[in-house]
Amino acid sequence: MPEEKKPEDVVGAAKGVYILTTAGVQIAVSVIIGFGMGLWIDRWLGTRPWFMLLFILLGVVAGFLNVYRIVQKSGAADIDDELMKKIKSSGDDPEDREGEDS
Repeated sequence: MPEEKKPEDVVGAAKGVYILTTAGVQIAVSVIIGFGMGLWIDRWLGTRPWFMLLFILLGVVAGFLNVYRIVQKSGAADIDDELMKKIKSSGDDPEDREGEDS
């Protein structure tokens, strides 16, 4: 018989899919908007391709900042804290091994 999935597992998987999908869309849209704005300014001022390159770079930065904010809001950073608590409680902390001789 197949094992039933717990509701927490389904919610965790859905949260992961949401973060990955949102990250890709945010970065792509930011770059496309930056490209369009830069191209428009370059055509208006006759400075091809400088503003296009600048705004593409700004779009990439804006996209990554948006993804960072989404990850922080979603609580994905808490997963690392929970993992570290589990590692420390199991006694398998890499920081404890630093002082030991091989």
